[in-house]
Amino acid sequence: MAADLESCDASSCRFRETAPDHHDRLVRLEVSTFEVVTELIELAATWHELEYCECAPLVPPDEWIPFIESHRWSDFERVFDMVIGLVSLAPRRAEEPELRLISHLADYRSAVS
Repeated sequence: MAADLESCDASSCRFRETAPDHHDRLVRLEVSTFEVVTELIELAATWHELEYCECAPLVPPDEWIPFIESHRWSDFERVFDMVIGLVSLAPRRAEEPELRLISHLADYRSAVS
C-alpha cells in the first residue's frame, strides 16, 4: 500500500501543519512518481538560488529524508533511495555538513529488524 494522507499523524510530522500542500505532494511520491519527482528535482536543484519563503510553505530538501522516515510506505527502500538521489541534487552551502544518508538507512533497517 502506498503512503497516503492518512499515514501521517499530524503530531509526528510538523510539515502537515507548516507546509500542508507540499506535505501532501511528498506523500503522493510513491503513486504519482513522474510528476512529483520532476517537481522535486527542480526544487532541489534551485533551493539555494530562489526565495521560496515568499510562496506556499515547502519542506526543504534537507528535511526530505526525515520526512520519508516519518511516514509509512509500501516500499520504503525504493522511496528512500529515490529521495537520496533527489537530495543529492541540492547544492550544499559551505557550512552545511555532509549528508548522513547511510546512517539514516541503517537506523531504519535496525528499527524494523
